[in-house]
Amino acid sequence: MDAYIQENARDINLYLEFNSMDDVSTIINQLKAQNVQIYDIDIERNRSGEQLHPSSIFSIRLNEKIPHTQLLSELAGLDCLCAIEEL
Repeated sequence: MDAYIQENARDINLYLEFNSMDDVSTIINQLKAQNVQIYDIDIERNRSGEQLHPSSIFSIRLNEKIPHTQLLSELAGLDCLCAIEEL
């Protein structure tokens, strides 16, 4: 039941890791192309001395009912993303 509710929810939080801060606009454009409304973006930059990629949590709303797996797979097609996770 929980999996059904989560899969059909229109509000989603996504954790994304990407190569550089320049990639944020590419990610935003991809989400907008999928008719997604972005409510909030919480960006954590990589700290000096650490080998981590910059990451962010996107709070989004699907304007149309689409499977979350479809959204994630289309985002996964972006070369700039290192990791994607639905929270």
